[in-house]
Amino acid sequence: MSELEQRIAILGATGHVGKVLTSGLAAAGRHEVVAVARDEAKLDRFLATLPHCGGVERESFERTAGDYDVVINCVGIGDPAGVTTSGATILQLTEQFDEHVTGYLDIRPEARVISFSSGAAYLGDFEEPVSESSLAAVPINGIRRTDYYGIAKLASEARHRGAADRAIVDLRLFGLFSRFIDPLASYFMNDVYRAIAQKAPLEVGPESIHRDYVDPDDLVALVTTIIDAPPTNDVYDVYSLAPAEKFELLDDFASRYGLSYHVRQDPTMPAATGVKPYYYSTNRRASGSGYLPTKTSIQSLTKEIDALLETRNDGAL
Repeated sequence: MSELEQRIAILGATGHVGKVLTSGLAAAGRHEVVAVARDEAKLDRFLATLPHCGGVERESFERTAGDYDVVINCVGIGDPAGVTTSGATILQLTEQFDEHVTGYLDIRPEARVISFSSGAAYLGDFEEPVSESSLAAVPINGIRRTDYYGIAKLASEARHRGAADRAIVDLRLFGLFSRFIDPLASYFMNDVYRAIAQKAPLEVGPESIHRDYVDPDDLVALVTTIIDAPPTNDVYDVYSLAPAEKFELLDDFASRYGLSYHVRQDPTMPAATGVKPYYYSTNRRASGSGYLPTKTSIQSLTKEIDALLETRNDGAL
C-alpha cells in the first residue's frame, strides 16, 4: 500500500487537537483525511477556513463508514471549566467514545488507533516534572473532583494496554496552543494572548509554574511518525524542545509584544485538574519512534501568536 492510499479518520475534528491534526495532515497531502465531528455545520465552517481542505472528506459520528487504516481519537472536553463541571461523568463519557473507537478494531483488527490522553493521567501533584519512572497516585480514600479527569485518562490507557495484540498508541498531551484554540476556553495562554492583542494589562498570580507547549507542526510530525512506524501498542508523553516558566514566558512577551502584566499578591485559584507547578514530562520514550521536536515552548507560542495577530478581527481571539 502506498502512503497516499492510507485513509485516516480524525474523530473530534472540530476540537482544538482535531483541528491541528486535520489542518496539518491535509496540508501534507500524504494521506486521505476524513474529518469526523458531531456538529457537521461547525465542521463545514472550519474546513472552509483551510486552503487545503478540498480533499478532506466529512463524516458524522452517527454515520461513520468506510475502511480506515488509522483512527485518531481527539474527542474530549476542550475547556478546563467543562472538566470541572463534568465531575465523575467524565468517566462515562471517556469510556463511551473509547469503546466507539476501539470497537472499530473488532471490525478491522489490522487498523491502528492513536488516542489522545493527557499528562493528567499521572494523577500526581506535579511538584516536580514526571518521568518514565513516575507512578500514578490516586487518593483512593479521598478522590477529589479534580481527580476524575486523570482517572478517566488512566482507565482508558489501561484498557488499551490490556488489548496488547492491537495497534493502539496513546499520546499524553501536556500543553498545546495554536491558532485554532477555542477563544472561550479558560486557559492561561488565552488570557495572555488577549492581553497582547487588545494591548490590555494582564493580572497574574505570584506562583511560578512550568508548562510544556508542543508546537502544532511537531505534534503532526509525531502522529505521522507513529503512522509510518511498525504497528505497536504503547504510550508516549508529548514534549517540546524545552518547557517554559511562567515569568520567563511573560518577560519574553513583554519584550517581544509590549505585554504589560501585574502580579497580584493572592495565588491563582487551582485549575480544573489541580495547580501543577511542574506540568511537563522528562519521559523521552517517543524519541524511540523517531520523534524529534524542533521548537521550544516559547518558540511555538510565538509562532502561533504571530499567526493570530496577523488574522485577528477587531481584537477578538
